[in-house]
Amino acid sequence: MGKSTLIRRLLEDYEGRISGFLTRSEAPDENGYHDIYIFPYGGESLPKTEENKIGSCNTREREIN
Repeated sequence: MGKSTLIRRLLEDYEGRISGFLTRSEAPDENGYHDIYIFPYGGESLPKTEENKIGSCNTREREIN
């Protein structure tokens, strides 16, 4: 289980105000790279654009936007 999954499950029952951000990764491309996007909490259904793309990585190399 990843950190995001654990945090999401813990927050499902939380009734207080939640703020912050979440990151989401795309599926890897043919070279093993996947794009990473950042969203405000609750906004993870927003479109993935260059404005909220924070980088790309595979298991060895990272590119930061």
